[in-house]
Amino acid sequence: MIIELVGVRFIAPDFGTSIYVWTAIIGVILGALAFGYWYGGRLADKSATDEGLMVIFLLASVAWLASVWLRDSILELAGAMPGGLRGQAFVASLLLFAPVSALLGMVSPYLVKLKLVNLKTAGRYVGGLYAAGTVGSIAGTFAAGYWLIPLFNSRAVGWAMVFALLGISLLAQRRKLLIHRLIVAVAAVLLLVMPTQSSSNSGVIYDGDGLYSRYQVIDGRYHGRPVRHLVTDKFTLQSSIYIGDPYTPVLDYSTRMDEVIVQSQPRRMLLIGGGSYTLAQLAVLKNPKVTVDVVEIDPMLDELAVKYFSFKPDKRIKIIHEDGRTFLNKLETKYDLIVMDAFSSQFPPFQLTTVEVLEKIKESLTPGGLVMANIISAAEGPEAGFLQAQYLTYQEVFNKAVAFQATPGANKAARLNVILLAAEDNNLSEYQKPEEGRVFLSINTSHSKVLTDDFAPVEALTARGFY
Repeated sequence: MIIELVGVRFIAPDFGTSIYVWTAIIGVILGALAFGYWYGGRLADKSATDEGLMVIFLLASVAWLASVWLRDSILELAGAMPGGLRGQAFVASLLLFAPVSALLGMVSPYLVKLKLVNLKTAGRYVGGLYAAGTVGSIAGTFAAGYWLIPLFNSRAVGWAMVFALLGISLLAQRRKLLIHRLIVAVAAVLLLVMPTQSSSNSGVIYDGDGLYSRYQVIDGRYHGRPVRHLVTDKFTLQSSIYIGDPYTPVLDYSTRMDEVIVQSQPRRMLLIGGGSYTLAQLAVLKNPKVTVDVVEIDPMLDELAVKYFSFKPDKRIKIIHEDGRTFLNKLETKYDLIVMDAFSSQFPPFQLTTVEVLEKIKESLTPGGLVMANIISAAEGPEAGFLQAQYLTYQEVFNKAVAFQATPGANKAARLNVILLAAEDNNLSEYQKPEEGRVFLSINTSHSKVLTDDFAPVEALTARGFY
């Protein structure tokens, strides 16, 4: 279970944390365990010894050492494979997690053969063995998820597992192959302290784990100017600022959203998805009368925003650390403007795209209030499935819905940012500005279905525009 939790953090910067990534990791590990159970049983029937059990743990430590050290190279290789996200995540999981999982799967049948001495108590022994293994998995899951990864980051936990497996091998057999285990331990220490190429040459100035994602802060250049990005994977930029000019929007979608906020002049605004809080800070800088409630699930972003993205806490910006849907479900406050800009990796959380949540949002708008959503999708063609379904869902709930692309003139058949506006008693015509390239899109929804809590295949609809 620790391998699964650490594994998703290993893969996230390259492939995100979508359901496809989780499926690949869980499926590969289960398959490798099944192979380990089968082969471990056959091996145990031939010859089960304490030395053999020690060798299994030693090999598992070597396999996991290779996965931790070669992670970046393996992810690069997997990213070059055909098959899109599904295939690439599967290859990455297979190379990273299958060897160590198969070896650990061999342990249970090997222990049964090694320690079982009385058939009359076989059921009790096997049941106790599997119960102990399950309790260990539960303890590892809670320890890694609640404390170890947030406190020490996934890389540190990964290295700790190498030494833990070596230590367990000593419990199985202390005397033999000591030189081999010492060599593995020394190699692990040397590789641990040796800087990797990615950490020194990629512009990464921060790489760490929060409660919900692995975050990287990367310095680079954009349109000839020095910029700083917050990313959780290689597909999307969660937030960006110009270094030395943090209050000028960098990306087109943030510019367009900022323009709508300025134009609508809300007194009370709700932002679902904070990122580095650049949009919230722009709102209060340009509108002295506005107050902004920001719902951001991960508290680690507060620290990153202040340290790396020039965010200055403001009494008019209230930050709520909660899941966006949970917050909306119990919301009683009314807002002039509600902004939906939450993403889990490159996909919006499905629970923030459905009819049910939009009904709640509609109830939370003041008369004449406005909803604005950032959508990543093609605007037309075979890759526009998510935009079409989301647009149809907004039309189902609101009296009026319109959309325009954030970058005028961009290829509508390719992935881009689309700004969707919706209102119950506002015709929204004033938000179309042809002279600035802001023209409402004509979106074909004839083959789309309304998204609901029971049917919202967001990853499947969105992935067509990514891969």
